[in-house]
Formats: sequence, structure tokens, C-alpha cells
Amino acid sequence: MKRQPPRRRSARIAAARGGSGALRERILLRPDDYIGSPEKRTQTFWINDGYYMVPREVTYRPGLHRIFDEVLVHAASNKRRDPSMDTLSVEVDVVERSVSVFYNGRGVVPVELVDEERGVYAPEMFFGHLHDDDEEDDQNKATNDSGGGYGVKLANLFSTEFIIETADGCRMKKYKQRHTLTNQLHCAKFDTTFVF
Repeated sequence: MKRQPPRRRSARIAAARGGSGALRERILLRPDDYIGSPEKRTQTFWINDGYYMVPREVTYRPGLHRIFDEVLVHAASNKRRDPSMDTLSVEVDVVERSVSVFYNGRGVVPVELVDEERGVYAPEMFFGHLHDDDEEDDQNKATNDSGGGYGVKLANLFSTEFIIETADGCRMKKYKQRHTLTNQLHCAKFDTTFVF
């Protein structure tokens, strides 16, 4: 099967103006444009083998690698925003097929209601809502985000379960939300709770 060349960024943005549902479908139909190839690839990498670095052939999916990288870049970039951050930990559970990323500090977004009509809080908007905004796109160019400004939202979109847990020290609120099912089709919210 012959692959089509990647579309230009401006064409992608213009095509996505139909709303987040159309954008979600477009990303799922053309993942190469957003995360890279979902097909397996074998390549030689230098791997830490205890004490030494050794070359090894590794079979992986570049798209999955990109999604993982997006989450780590997002977590690490929090250090720029919050110098008090001193912990970043990653837990990979091969048996459960899950990845958990934890970092401390002020938090990324405030725990506040941003859309009263739909009951959407800022963390849900930040981590889960796909939208295409030229201003946001311009801001993300400076943070090495080449996914069109979608970043960690792509990890959410391609996950079978994506859990957001954050706290807002200014408002004394804790927020936890679980996106379930493949491709962000359903979003089951946990309560927004006060921290005591």
C-alpha cells in the first residue's frame, strides 16, 4: 500500500475547523501526521545493560514512542514553570500494560470550572479536549511540540484509559478524572473534591 505524503500543517488546521469530533476522526485516520507511524519498526539503539551501554536491536512502534515522549516532555516542562518541582517519576507496568507519570510542584492548570454550561473543568479541557487554535499553536512552537499543539492530549486519545489527577493549592481543590474506552469516546468523571 502506497503511503500518501504528509499534508501541510495549514491544510491540517483548515480541515480540522469542523470541531473536535471531526478532528478526532482525522487524527485516528491519519496518525502518521500527528504521532508518527503506528507500524512496528526494528532499529538498533544503545541500551543500558546494567553498567554498560550496549547496542541492541529493538522492535517498537514510533507512534507509541512519540505518545510516551509527549507525556514526559509535558511533565519535564513543568520544571520551567515551577522551580520548586523536585520529583519526576515514571512507572511502567508491562503486565498491566500501563504507564504512570508523577511529578510534584504547583500543578499545571487551576481546578476551576471553565465552561459552566457543559460542566467542564480546566484540567479536562487541558488534557482531554481537542481543539485547533492558532494562538495556542503559536505558543506551542516555542516548547518543541510538533504535534500541532495537541501534546499530551494525543496520549489520552490513543489510550484505553487515561487518568488525570491534580491538585490546586491556591483553591484547595483536588481533581481526578478518568477517560475510558478507546479513543476518548467516553469520559467518566470522578468528583472534584476539596483537599483538607
